[in-house]
Amino acid sequence: MSRRKAIISMTNSNDQTTINGLDLHRSHHVNLKLSLNQFVSILIANKYSEFAIACLVIIYSCIAIIRIAFDTELLSVSTELNITELIILSFFALEASMKIFVLKRLYFKSWINSCDIIIIGVCFIVIIFDLSASSVRSNAVFKLAKIFRIFRLLLMLRKASEMKLYKDNNKIKTYSVVSVCSPSDNVLAILGKVINFEWVSLNEPLREELVWCYDIIKSRKLYEVNIISDAVENNDIVKMGLEESEIVEQNESFSINATNLPLQSLDSSHVSLLSKSTDWDFDIFKLETEIVTSSLEVVTSFFLSTFNLFSILDIKQATFNSFIHEISSGYIKENPYHNSTHAADVVQAFYYFLTTCDARKICSLTEIDTFVCILSAAIHDFQHPGFNNLFLINSNDLLAIRYNDKSVLENHHLAASFNIAHEDGNKIFENWTKEMYKKARIKIISLVLATDFSRHFGDIGKFQSKLSDGIVEDEEGRILCMEMLMHTCDVSNPSRPWDICKIWADKVMTEFFIQGDKERELSLPISHLCDRYTVNIPKSQIGFMDLFIEPTFNALLLVLPKTEKNLETLRNNKKMWSESK
Repeated sequence: MSRRKAIISMTNSNDQTTINGLDLHRSHHVNLKLSLNQFVSILIANKYSEFAIACLVIIYSCIAIIRIAFDTELLSVSTELNITELIILSFFALEASMKIFVLKRLYFKSWINSCDIIIIGVCFIVIIFDLSASSVRSNAVFKLAKIFRIFRLLLMLRKASEMKLYKDNNKIKTYSVVSVCSPSDNVLAILGKVINFEWVSLNEPLREELVWCYDIIKSRKLYEVNIISDAVENNDIVKMGLEESEIVEQNESFSINATNLPLQSLDSSHVSLLSKSTDWDFDIFKLETEIVTSSLEVVTSFFLSTFNLFSILDIKQATFNSFIHEISSGYIKENPYHNSTHAADVVQAFYYFLTTCDARKICSLTEIDTFVCILSAAIHDFQHPGFNNLFLINSNDLLAIRYNDKSVLENHHLAASFNIAHEDGNKIFENWTKEMYKKARIKIISLVLATDFSRHFGDIGKFQSKLSDGIVEDEEGRILCMEMLMHTCDVSNPSRPWDICKIWADKVMTEFFIQGDKERELSLPISHLCDRYTVNIPKSQIGFMDLFIEPTFNALLLVLPKTEKNLETLRNNKKMWSESK
């Protein structure tokens, strides 16, 4: 459904909210400079006016019902009742006049409003005739009054419907003024008011859109993304994503030299190779084959050294080397994809974004933030079993039971890594204050949990909503950037140069097929993209790029303009996959 953009000027100051200059909360603070039209608008929308009309509706309803049921018996007090009715009708007429004054011709676009005017007018005429009737023609007027009594009933029903609107409004207000409320609750209260404005009710398409906005915010689905794809070949990719979801400005130069290296086993050729680590075409596989130790240990310690973080953050380099060795050893070598080489690749991707794409500067990341980014990338798949969350949940794995089917692997990666960090010889945070450690831990948890693919669409929605202008101006924005960078690095393989992209694709599909074979063996539902007998690898890669990777980089492009290069490489790789179908 297409949504038109309606620009409604909103200003919130303390407990007073105005929309297009109309005070929604307090009409007794009316600005003297307001026009007469605005003053009348405020008066109509005021809650006390609504309450007064509601009370008059109740009184009028009682009188109308009593007069219809006991008309003959009440002849002795008919004059008093007529006068009472006349007074109430006068208020109704005043209300209608004020709405006509504000809405003008728009008011008469609703046939119900036109009927209101007619009914009020007829009721006035009947009562005036009743009051002025002589004894000679009293019988005729009496009969006429009985005939037109039905108009009183119609007016009563019409006003009763307005009273229901008042009650609905009151419910919204009650919802939004509880002792603990969020900004979204205040937005709901404002929208509830706007929806029930007379001029909105006369514009049905606009009212439907506002109701849709109200329902979306109330259901807490503001950041959910709807996927519309007619391509059959992409269906498995879409299902995979939906299936998962169901269950500080710095300007340092980056000097690279041998004295910064944490591992003395590196020779000049290795240093030369690492000097290219700020490039997106950096080949982690080449580094892995040329060094004695694991690439994860080398790149993690090396990148932290280039930022001089061991010294700045008072982290003993020997302790960190021991810690990162334990982390690297905890990755399962037999996994085709989720192994220490993948972790090293993600670390290098993060380093590239921090340096070449200026993420540190643009996102105003501190030294602790930078450390959090590199460390989170290093541990993000620690002890990954080679099977995804859905498999662990469907197979009743102990990890799924331990973490209640919620971000199972991500929670395990974090818990197991922090356990290592608290072991003797691996206490990398031992010189930090409690406050430093607490803040860093919160961010590390946040970043690693952001690699849970079930969060993909929601996180992109939040990122685009918060940072649509490309400006990172507060802590919330910084954390969103760090999370988006973490997620992007984790799934960035399709945007690498073609030869590297192809290697990673073969590895991940091999691991998927191993899971599919295991699911078939255990009589479990075979996960999407995991059936080696039905999946077309080139088509699946193109679908994955179209639906997930390209939108991710497009979102990141809002903040980091230099990632346009990654998008170009991604599009070139799609062409290569198309040619290999």
